[in-house]
Amino acid sequence: MLDVATSLQEASPAMPHCNKVAVVFAGHPAQVPRGAHGIGWEESELLGRTTWGEVFFTVDSQGVQHQRSDQAELPHVGVTKYCDSAYIQAGTPECIIAENVMLLRHASPSESGAPGPWRAEPRELSAICFLPEHAPQLSSTTSSGGSVSGTHCPGALLTVPTVSRQCVYADKSSRICYRSQVEAVVKACCLLDCDGLVVGCAEGICGSELFGHPMAEVVQLWRDVLDKAASHFRVVAFALGKDTPLNRKCTTGFLAEVLGARPVS
Repeated sequence: MLDVATSLQEASPAMPHCNKVAVVFAGHPAQVPRGAHGIGWEESELLGRTTWGEVFFTVDSQGVQHQRSDQAELPHVGVTKYCDSAYIQAGTPECIIAENVMLLRHASPSESGAPGPWRAEPRELSAICFLPEHAPQLSSTTSSGGSVSGTHCPGALLTVPTVSRQCVYADKSSRICYRSQVEAVVKACCLLDCDGLVVGCAEGICGSELFGHPMAEVVQLWRDVLDKAASHFRVVAFALGKDTPLNRKCTTGFLAEVLGARPVS
């Protein structure tokens, strides 16, 4: 996701130049339910390579600046209120916005996941995350649960039923809630005057698999929201982040079919 963002800042034949880029991803819950995943791929990358972690800390330097330099004490660093009761709530159009995040490190040269070497020239980008509802109730449009066809991965249906075309939200309110979240983050990108948008899709479309949302409906909601705001952005990119059977077949298939997205490496 971060490398896609920098590619938009560096004009290339494959990716047009953007002046200000925002990355959008699904955040982590304040408390992880038993059996659920914790931090997502995109946020892990941000914590390892950027200053995103500063969002969750606050520095209390009151009074320190008035002391003499030889007597100055180190400011107190504590956990911000956004990690407690004020943290974004799941399924609501709330989001965490960091307008100026500095990209300090390159990607890992290996599969270890550790951050790569320090960048000679840090890059600046905006980061926005929201918290989808965890494991909403799902249903199938057919009694047998349907099947995945076309460019989507049939084998994934055995373990990841959310990639089935027939998998939908059982409760219409879950669909409405997710749409309001997508509208909120896209609106935030517009208010920040970002002309480039990168959506993290390492684990489904913006964390749809991580939180158990039906991919067929999620991609439709992103299409509907982006259709209204498309003129604001020069480029909207969906960053797969890692090469997995799910991303290679299912995610890219839905993005190409519904949004007309084309793969760029």
